[in-house]
Amino acid sequence: MRARLVRRAERWRWGSFWRRARAQGLELLADGPVPRPENWRAFVNRAGPRAELERLRIATRRGRPFGADPWLEQMVRRFGLGSTLRPRGRPRQTNGS
Repeated sequence: MRARLVRRAERWRWGSFWRRARAQGLELLADGPVPRPENWRAFVNRAGPRAELERLRIATRRGRPFGADPWLEQMVRRFGLGSTLRPRGRPRQTNGS
């Protein structure tokens, strides 16, 4: 939708939403770890805030869990993902070092 190839997510034939909307090929799709909310179609078709999109892109690039901060911190501790929160590259040297 963001690329303006379709107006609604369920019209993108190559996405899982298309299959779910038509109840075709559902055996190919996993239900996921949490149930979808009742307003799933509206949620998927709404334009998300730009800040959320940027956080999602960073999470994807860095292999970082995506979610609310308390949950994110819990998952980082649980699975040892601290490096996904730190800036990339070597730390800058301070004048004293």
